[in-house]
Amino acid sequence: MNSTRRCFSLLLLLTLAATAQAGTQCWQVDPVHSALDFTAQQAGGTLDGGFKHVVGRLCLDDATAIRVEVRMASVETGLPELDTALRGEDFFAVDRWPSGEFRGESLERKGDHRYVVTGTLQLRDVTRRIQVPFQWTPPSGTGPASLDASFTIKRLDFGIGQGQWSDTEWVGNPVQIHIHAQLTSMQAGS
Repeated sequence: MNSTRRCFSLLLLLTLAATAQAGTQCWQVDPVHSALDFTAQQAGGTLDGGFKHVVGRLCLDDATAIRVEVRMASVETGLPELDTALRGEDFFAVDRWPSGEFRGESLERKGDHRYVVTGTLQLRDVTRRIQVPFQWTPPSGTGPASLDASFTIKRLDFGIGQGQWSDTEWVGNPVQIHIHAQLTSMQAGS
């Protein structure tokens, strides 16, 4: 009788967990209608660029399901020579580290549709904990769900800028990251 009761309890717990998982609303990044851009200081001026290949998913009630992957070779600044340099060994070293990745660890609600996700950002062979504040816009009758975030990282913390490029006289250390992502609905576990 005890083993029957234990089996039933285990079955009930598994059913409740599966039901909760099935009810989780998750979203995936629509790469065609999304952008991950950056702004840095270069030689006293402003350098703007972005990445054209970003994939990811977001579950607002499960921070560990928040993941974003960026193909580093998709960097574009509008300056082909600079793009080639950024893909090279001194900066992103895309031959060795083709992608960068953010993985969420915890999520804190800050107000109406405002959140801060804490997680790890991996660029090159360096992984660091960062916080990313973002604004969530739920889908409406006429528009998709979206996410907007702005935050700053220090490129040298991730080894971006080797040799002569580790000097901040020509390329500043702070880099502002701007994300606008349109999101399409998906089931959790997809």
